Amino acid sequence: MDKKRRHWTPEEEQTVKEIVQNYMDKGKSKRKAFEEAARMIDRSPGTCSHRYYSKIHKKQDEFSLEMCIAFLKQGLNDDSTKENLQLLNEKERLLLEQKELKKNYTKLKMMQAKEVHHPL
Repeated sequence: MDKKRRHWTPEEEQTVKEIVQNYMDKGKSKRKAFEEAARMIDRSPGTCSHRYYSKIHKKQDEFSLEMCIAFLKQGLNDDSTKENLQLLNEKERLLLEQKELKKNYTKLKMMQAKEVHHPL
């Protein structure tokens, strides 16, 4: 193989990243994604796979402490926190309602059983 190595461009990395993500979102294999990416950027599937796991995928997993703190602070003021509290309150209300309904059901069953054994 006499092909010379060439440096990866940010555009090529982005293409591989997007194709792999699209395939994963659709439940398709990464192998097929690497094959598709290879056709698009004129590299081998093995090269795309190696680059993805050695560089691109690692970049996604790297978080700094500052990024984590910023994310957590954002979450504290976010509307999703309010929505989460509303959902928890709704869940509590529904559980109490379910408990009451079960009590009423049990009472009705007992009354029904008494009527069967002691008709008027």
